[in-house]
Amino acid sequence: MTTATLRAHGRLTWADARTLLAGATCAWTDLDGAHLGPAPETAPVGASHLWAWTGRWCARLRFDDDAVYCGVLHLDASSGETVTVTIRTGLRLWGPGDLQAGPVPAGAADQEWELLEVNGDRPVTFVRARAGH
Repeated sequence: MTTATLRAHGRLTWADARTLLAGATCAWTDLDGAHLGPAPETAPVGASHLWAWTGRWCARLRFDDDAVYCGVLHLDASSGETVTVTIRTGLRLWGPGDLQAGPVPAGAADQEWELLEVNGDRPVTFVRARAGH
């Protein structure tokens, strides 16, 4: 377990959320399949969540009609609520030939992932690609 800082950004427009995601790698599934890369120009149609990460933070976004609800888990000192986090490593999100979310990006089935689970009364999970894998 480790500690981190959790900050809620609340209800945002996609344009504001996209600004927060500048420089991050994002993962989401929409009506066109699974995606890895920078935040899309427009909110992905049919997506329920988008996960994003840099070396310093992870974000979890939930889409709700024309708005996005965003929380950011800062892995370095930052303003917000200090939380305890369990990091689960070595996970696979997709198996070879897995088409549950449509086409999977090249190399994604081989990628190892980490789940960063905020412990406590209001648990929430963040996702990021495992560094170096």
